[in-house]
Amino acid sequence: MEENSFELEISDLACTRGYRELFNGINVTVSAGQVLLVEGKNGSGKTSFIRIISGLALPSRGEVKWQGLNIFKYRSEYQQAVSYIGHRNGTKAHLTPMENLLLDPNTATTSKDAAKRALSEVGLDGFEDQQCCNLSAGQNRRVALARALVARTQLWILDEPLTSVDVAGITLLEGLYSNHIQLGGSIIMATHQSMNLPANGVKRLDIPTTTLTEERF
Repeated sequence: MEENSFELEISDLACTRGYRELFNGINVTVSAGQVLLVEGKNGSGKTSFIRIISGLALPSRGEVKWQGLNIFKYRSEYQQAVSYIGHRNGTKAHLTPMENLLLDPNTATTSKDAAKRALSEVGLDGFEDQQCCNLSAGQNRRVALARALVARTQLWILDEPLTSVDVAGITLLEGLYSNHIQLGGSIIMATHQSMNLPANGVKRLDIPTTTLTEERF
């Protein structure tokens, strides 16, 4: 991950699905070393918000800029800086965790040693060469996070990252998230679970009320 300043700017963002407006008027910036926790009831639009800022869906109104550039006009540049982990982990079931890291187009230049270290960091020692179809849902989530580690992206966008993760796994992931922040990265995550993240500033975005607050630790 490059250790320089960066910013994601979200302006007047709105989303409509069918005849229903899920949210509107969202204005927030996320900079290096910050966390944005996206909260709200089921069906409030958290996943839609995450997909829009990941560049996977278009808003009905508003703009998302990375380093001052519209993410939809400069999609390739933005994707190089972002790791997205959604409800589906994006792992290929017939491949092993090691193969998922080494054969992914975004991490294909990764060395086997670097991939092994990343898998060790996420607690998958001894599972490197097992097919992902034989791993648990929580373990597959860790494979996806290992992919973000080797990609060395600045911004991690996560949708319910603690789903199917046990207590020990939650502690491990919290440590990885905190380390990413302390190294100057940023995280945007939609979650309904409390997180132990010792960041300098944690912003909370409540959808659909779009009330933004900031906590200092």
